[in-house]
Amino acid sequence: MADRTLVDLARYNRGATERVLVAASRLAPARRREPAPGTTGTIELTIAHLAGVERWFTALIPDRPFEPPPEDPPWEELTRLVLADADALVELIESLDEEALDRLVDRHGYRMLARDLVLQALTHSHQHRTQVAAAVDVRGVPVTATDYYDWVVATEASTSSP
Repeated sequence: MADRTLVDLARYNRGATERVLVAASRLAPARRREPAPGTTGTIELTIAHLAGVERWFTALIPDRPFEPPPEDPPWEELTRLVLADADALVELIESLDEEALDRLVDRHGYRMLARDLVLQALTHSHQHRTQVAAAVDVRGVPVTATDYYDWVVATEASTSSP
C-alpha cells in the first residue's frame, strides 16, 4: 500500500504547481522570459527545470530510461508538459509500497532510499515553485495561495457532499 502522506504531498505538489502556472500564464510572454533574480534565470527556465527534474526522478526511482523534455517549447506546451510530469510523479508515488520506498537506489550519482528520492523530488519542486510564484507576484500578478493547508481545504470542498 502506498504511503498516504507521500501521495498527498505529491497531489498537493501537482495542484500548487498548477496554481503557479495559471498565474504565470497571465504574464506577457516577454515577462516570463526576462531575467528573474532568485530563479533559474527566468520564469520559463525555472518552470522547465522544475518539470525536467520531476521527470528525472520519475525515471530514476523505478530505474526507467530518462527522456528529457523538449528544449524551449512554446508556453502552452511547457505548461502541458509540467502538469503531465507532475501527474506522472503522483502516479509513481501511488504505485510505491513500503518495500519499494525502502529500496536503496544506487545509480547516476544517487545512493539513497527511494523514499528519500521522492522527498527530494517534492521539496525540489517546492523550492522552484516558490521562486516562480515570487517572480510572478513582483510582476504584478498575484498567485492563488499554494500552502498545503489551502490545498487540503480546496480539495475537501471539491470532494465533500452537501
